[in-house]
Amino acid sequence: MNRHWFGSLRARLLLLLLTASTLPLAVTTSVGYERARTLAERNTEELLSARAAQLADSLDHFHAQFMMTAERVALLPQTRAIFNGTPDQQKAAIAELNATFAVYEQSDARMRGVVITDLTQTIIAAGKPATAIGKKLFPRQFQADVLAGKSGISSVFISPYDAKAAPILSYGAPVRVDGKIVGMALVAVSASAFWEIVSALDGKAGAGSFSVVFDELGVRIAHSFSSSEIFRPAGRLSPLAIEQAVTEKRYGEHTREILEKPSEMPPEHAQVMGLQPVGLLKGVSNANGKENWGYGHKLKTAPWTVFFLVPTETVEEPMRRQLRQTALVSALIIALALLGGLWLASGISEPLNKLTDATEALKKGDLSARVHIENNGELGALAGAFNGMASELQSARTELELQVARRTQALSEAKADLERQNRELDLRGAELRSQKVRDQAQTQMLSSLMAPGELAKVLSDGLSIVSEPAGAPLIVCYRLEGHELVPAGAAGVPVERAHRVMRADLPPDLWTSGVRVLTSLPRRQEAGEHRAHPAGGRRARAGPRRRGVVLAGAALGGVPGRPRAPARAGPGAARAAPEDARRRRRAGAAQRGAAPAGRGAARAREPAPLAEQGSGAEEP
Repeated sequence: MNRHWFGSLRARLLLLLLTASTLPLAVTTSVGYERARTLAERNTEELLSARAAQLADSLDHFHAQFMMTAERVALLPQTRAIFNGTPDQQKAAIAELNATFAVYEQSDARMRGVVITDLTQTIIAAGKPATAIGKKLFPRQFQADVLAGKSGISSVFISPYDAKAAPILSYGAPVRVDGKIVGMALVAVSASAFWEIVSALDGKAGAGSFSVVFDELGVRIAHSFSSSEIFRPAGRLSPLAIEQAVTEKRYGEHTREILEKPSEMPPEHAQVMGLQPVGLLKGVSNANGKENWGYGHKLKTAPWTVFFLVPTETVEEPMRRQLRQTALVSALIIALALLGGLWLASGISEPLNKLTDATEALKKGDLSARVHIENNGELGALAGAFNGMASELQSARTELELQVARRTQALSEAKADLERQNRELDLRGAELRSQKVRDQAQTQMLSSLMAPGELAKVLSDGLSIVSEPAGAPLIVCYRLEGHELVPAGAAGVPVERAHRVMRADLPPDLWTSGVRVLTSLPRRQEAGEHRAHPAGGRRARAGPRRRGVVLAGAALGGVPGRPRAPARAGPGAARAAPEDARRRRRAGAAQRGAAPAGRGAARAREPAPLAEQGSGAEEP
């Protein structure tokens, strides 16, 4: 049913209307979506760039404050007095510096300590803890750069002197006396103050937006919301860089384990390492497990890179919202178009459905089917043409049926005549075949009777030949001795057995009539007449001719040991009545003594219901 509906004209009209209404909307929506996408991407890029620049400026300002503090400490008179004053002056200068550094640390909670070291990186002045004086710093690359005359900022590391093992940043400035570097001033700042600046802008570029800061090696030293990402590189580090960090114990005892398991972000790592220009990027972050858009920005005060990122779904949300609104409006327009199209399609499909139903009825043989459509347009003309065609078909069919009836009657008569002729031909053919069989049997019997041998055997063989074409399962030839009929030959079974069957099945009056007929025949003796004996071939005097009778047919009880002849069927059965009449006429003639014995033996080929008589065969 659904397949029929979808293939109907109504469905096609609705599909046409749907296509006509949705195609412009789809094109308009696609163009609008692409424009919105382009605009959203451009706005996102500008927003991320602005946020990354804002974060970079904030970090540069943060670094500039503490770098200025380190340079100011390096320029203090007490700092230079430590290296060029008398021992008393050095002792007094150290005491003053320790007090000054304590004031610095108390006035700014972000500071973790201020120290002065000599060229061997041994601490000679410190605010707190005072117990750090006299201890030697871990060798770090940025400290070597400071002693070489270049102010610098360290990456975030964990101080071995901090009991809490809190991450810190270190700012250093060289101490010069008479233009010669004699030591350095270091200011340690808590990394949490640095991280607060990074986290302050979290979410400022849209829902889920965040920021990340990388050092010059591509290691994350700040993350706005995921502390587990800090100290993890964005890509594989060189073995030399890993060994240097392990030597410095940069991230405590687990430095190697942390650096050898990076949280990879290839686009960020490529921009940090200078493999790609810093700018727009797109990649999947392990921090939020999503694809993100990002924008990078380099710091001025340190070799670090800031990235501001936002999830792609946040970027595409305005486009999706616009797409949903457009889809809703488009759905309303399409629904109205479909309702109008359904009404229009009904006005077209209803007449066509009537035409279809009438056509189906006409196809099934109902030539009286007609279509009634009240329409003056093309559909009305089509209905009128259909009705005219149906009327013509009905008239043509009526005429055809009359012609078919006449032709059928003629064919029936011709068929009956042909069947009658075929039956006559079958009867004639069967009669000819039966006549041929009888003639062949007569010839074979005569040949058998002319063969040499004993009379009983010759007679039996001859009777056997004619038994099958005669249709008699049992034939017996008798001769008259005195007033008794004695069997001279039989077909099918031994003579004595055949005689017993005949005597048991045939009525007694038949035997009496046979003896009477044979006895009434005249006897004749021809003296001096000789004939060839069949057995020996010698000449013998002809004896008196003996009269004989042939009895043919099955015993009433059947012949033991011999099957009955099969019933004749087919066209030959039509001759049964005429042949029975002929047999009865021949049997009457035999009883009247009209046939000699030899002739009666020859006629044994025709089935006789009772008996046939003839002159007796000559005995040897």
